[in-house]
Amino acid sequence: MKASANAGLNWLDRGEPELDRARDALRRVVTAGDRADALVENIRTHFRMGVRPRTYLDINDVIRGALTVVGDKLRTNRIAVRADLNERLPRIRGEQIQLQQVLVNLIGNAIDSMATGDGERLLSIKSEVHQSRYVMVSVQDTGKGLEPGTDDRIFNPMFTTKEDGMGMVLAICRSIIGAHKGEISVIPDKGPGAIFHFAVPFDPGSAS
Repeated sequence: MKASANAGLNWLDRGEPELDRARDALRRVVTAGDRADALVENIRTHFRMGVRPRTYLDINDVIRGALTVVGDKLRTNRIAVRADLNERLPRIRGEQIQLQQVLVNLIGNAIDSMATGDGERLLSIKSEVHQSRYVMVSVQDTGKGLEPGTDDRIFNPMFTTKEDGMGMVLAICRSIIGAHKGEISVIPDKGPGAIFHFAVPFDPGSAS
């Protein structure tokens, strides 16, 4: 929301204001506000009534939605995106807003990791079948990577590698994926960066 608002101000502050682009930026603020409102209401409902009813989802649609949410931040930090999405994946049963938030969190961490580096800035996202019963999503970056010994603690509440971090983002991701009967993990990349994976089970009788 902040990135879109700043973009709108920049278009308006030009010698000849770019009104159409400013309107587009403000529309993105409204859309992001609606998503934030839906996320907060989703969490409130979860604690009031337990797990919300789940629907059949195409995980690729969830990925595309998350990329739309962080689009301004990707462009601001000049990060290229490579998406390798299997379009023949079976559907999963899940809560779309929660799963999208997991991806937004993972992508946001990847952006932060690459934003201060001088090397290649590439975000790679992949969807595939895993172990014949899961749909797996991988989020890979070319950032500074993980400090040695942190990969087994990084999902713990209150553990953070950021100076201004609270250590809750990845813990929330693990909680959401666990509620979907899935697993989330991280491995250091062979080069710079890290790769986060999460996998959730699918209904063998479903079709994408």
